[in-house]
Amino acid sequence: MRVILVNLIVAAFSMSAVLLVDLFWTILLVATVFSTATSLLRPAVNTLVSKLAGEEQGFAAGMMNAYMSLGNMVGPALAGSIFDFNIALPYLVGTAILLICFGITGFWANKNKTLLASTRTT
Repeated sequence: MRVILVNLIVAAFSMSAVLLVDLFWTILLVATVFSTATSLLRPAVNTLVSKLAGEEQGFAAGMMNAYMSLGNMVGPALAGSIFDFNIALPYLVGTAILLICFGITGFWANKNKTLLASTRTT
């Protein structure tokens, strides 16, 4: 859970940092940090969902892939539409979404500490 929470925050701050950089090397660094954070999120979330799913792992994995695919279609289309209004708006909306996800995840993790503790045992 810590990996998920940390990477949500790192992704949010690096996404908003894109608005503050103006040199090629700095945007490359910020984009690398963002890509690394989001790349570490997927296996951590998949592992947690798999452990929590119990006997329904196939269903849970299928739903995860379906929703990730939906996000991969809707996200860029929405960002492109928002981009027409303001060049900075997609980054701000993306940062807000990541921070909201962090809040929801943190709240859920705090509420389900015993359930999460059971996933740590093998």
